Amino acid sequence: MDQKQRLALFLAEMEQATAAHDVASARALLEGILNRIEEAHSGVPYDPEKWMTDGRMYPPHDDLEQPCPVAGAVLFHALGHAIWFAANGAIRIEGRRGSSKGCVDLDKPGADGNVCPRQE
Repeated sequence: MDQKQRLALFLAEMEQATAAHDVASARALLEGILNRIEEAHSGVPYDPEKWMTDGRMYPPHDDLEQPCPVAGAVLFHALGHAIWFAANGAIRIEGRRGSSKGCVDLDKPGADGNVCPRQE
């Protein structure tokens, strides 16, 4: 299955998943769903050291954390996406390159029903 199809599966499962309560549970939710989909459909063995070259999608690594202008949120830059995890468990995934720059792929509310605060 190509990466675009796997990304669509991932986003659909994320939309349907029970909301997270905090940053840690939001990251765990994303990691669990993404790794399960990639294991089942990518054909690429899990090897985080090859995240930039092997064609498999990986959850954000701690060393990819960026300064975050949104209070109460944590920001990571992946290859093609910016990923926010808010204190309430909300998750936003936004394109950060080319024609998808700024396009929101996922704006999942946290357990309190609120989405990740927008950047000012």
